[in-house]
Amino acid sequence: MGIRVNAIAPGMIDSPGQHSTNTEEEISERVKAIPLQRIGQPRDVGDAVAFLASDAAGYISGITLPVTGGR
Repeated sequence: MGIRVNAIAPGMIDSPGQHSTNTEEEISERVKAIPLQRIGQPRDVGDAVAFLASDAAGYISGITLPVTGGR
């Protein structure tokens, strides 16, 4: 069949929605709990999606890939 099904589970990602629902102080506090010590960028999620859609991930199916900075 050749059908692969995978998912991305993003953590805290820098976006207008993130800033409209959290103060900068709240964001800074949450970032302290992320092992990589930074908020994720939309590109981080896009890179994960591109990988899962690529031939390099051709034998990967049925996973949920966390994009969380290690949290």
